[in-house]
Amino acid sequence: MTDTESTAAASAASCDCGCPIHHGKPRTVWNDSQCRCALMCATQPTTVVAREWDCVVFLDPADQHMVLSAHLLPMTRIDWSSCAPIAGGDGYHAKEILHPLLASIITYLNTALPVLNL
Repeated sequence: MTDTESTAAASAASCDCGCPIHHGKPRTVWNDSQCRCALMCATQPTTVVAREWDCVVFLDPADQHMVLSAHLLPMTRIDWSSCAPIAGGDGYHAKEILHPLLASIITYLNTALPVLNL
């Protein structure tokens, strides 16, 4: 596994979007370039879509302190081969800002809408 690979918990929901790799199975890898899972797949972690930049941002389901980003492809597909920890001019500070915000969103949604079970 490379340092940009992210793994999902074995207890994760089964894929339901028809991806030939994951359909009907728990998702185990989050950046498989062959993945065809769409954003609405039950295995997709809570994700912020930034259409202005054609990317998505989410917390790594295996390491809730790791903020990942990936390019967004047409038809709400994610380019998993581009999935990587947040980087840039100051990647550490980006994580310091984004991690608590994303974690707060997930906590709020779990509290307000427990049926989602994020």
